[in-house]
Amino acid sequence: GKVIKTQNLAALLHAIARRPKGQQLAWDFVRENWTHLLKKFDLGSYDIRMIISGTTAHFSSKDKLQEVCDFLFLTISK
Repeated sequence: GKVIKTQNLAALLHAIARRPKGQQLAWDFVRENWTHLLKKFDLGSYDIRMIISGTTAHFSSKDKLQEVCDFLFLTISK
């Protein structure tokens, strides 16, 4: 991108998500920008895997697990 280098996005999102206040912010960003992210990265790419794992790794509730599963099921099955 113009502000953040594409190759740095996954690491940046992971760094944001490591902070308690950043966990939901980073996950919301991924969900709201999913279509744009898939234009930058292939679905099965290392970067997409790192974005998903980096922004969800700190979730610990069953509700969050279900939220992530629902999101991935709905977006990947399109």
